[in-house]
Formats: sequence, C-alpha cells, structure tokens
Amino acid sequence: LLRSSTNLDEFYYEMYWTGTMELEVSEDGETTDVEMITRVYLKEGLMRIETDYMGYTSVEIYDEDAFYYLDDESKIAYMSPLELVDEPVTLDAYVDDVDESNIHYVGKETVQGVSCHVMECKGLYTGFNLKMWLHEEYGFPMRVESSNDGDNLLVMELTEFQVGSLSDDLFKVPEEYLIDES
Repeated sequence: LLRSSTNLDEFYYEMYWTGTMELEVSEDGETTDVEMITRVYLKEGLMRIETDYMGYTSVEIYDEDAFYYLDDESKIAYMSPLELVDEPVTLDAYVDDVDESNIHYVGKETVQGVSCHVMECKGLYTGFNLKMWLHEEYGFPMRVESSNDGDNLLVMELTEFQVGSLSDDLFKVPEEYLIDES
C-alpha cells in the first residue's frame, strides 16, 4: 500500500501545513512556527507547486528540462535548468523516508472523509518519528505527523485530493510572462 501511490501519474492535492520546523539556515537549531497551504499538481512527470505562506503565493513549474519560478507581479518566469535546482519537497519525500523494516500498523481512521490505514514508523534518513494516514485505495498520504522525539511537530493534512483530469495549461508558463534564462 505504501508504494502504490508512486503508480499515480496524474493527480492533484492541496495540503495544509501547521506546526514547528527547524530553519535550514540556522546553525543553532532555531525553529519557526509554520502555517501554509501547498497545492501540488503532477501529470506524466510534470509538476506545478503553488504555496501560500505569510500572505504571499509562489508558483513553480517543473517540466522535462527546466524549473520556472513565476513572479506574478512582474510577469517574469525565472528559468533554471533542472540539474541546478533542488528537488521540491512533496509528500512523496515522506514515503521515501519510511523505514519499511520498522512499520507499526495502528488501524483505520478517516481523514477529510477518506478511509485511511494508519501507520507509525521512524524516518530512514531523517530519523523523525512519522505517523501516516494512507488513502485506502491509492496509498497516498492524506495526513503526516512528523516529529523529532516529540519536540517539534509538523502536521501536513490534505484538504483536497483528485486523481486525473488535470489541464495541460497548468504546466506551461502563461503567454503573458517573459522568460528570464539568466
């Protein structure tokens, strides 16, 4: 069930993030409270990520060759070759981090009206404690709680989930944008 979500080649989800996370730029383990919404669209290897954070919406598009950051105010799409860009953090990263040799099945619960299998495990790479609610049919994480020994808790919960029927236009830079390749 855990790996069945990787078989989906066209889907959309909206995820609400809340909790505390460690700042990557901090050397002393400083944390910050997080509250944001991320919408992720995936279709046949293409990806669009929209993030609402602190009153601002960012839009990123990933195609076969490049990454585009869309600046809505200036109507400029800043392009970078994919090999120069870090892979975006999506819910798949949490699935990839699962130590499959140490999964504890908790039972079944409902998240946003969707029947889910609940499991607990330790992150293989991060070492974080993970509790995941996996969509009963697709195996996709509908909710993830991530903590580092109970201190910092980050909760990600899907508020929308759709399989199929995504417009190709979502994965294209709009015509009114100037593409900046510098």
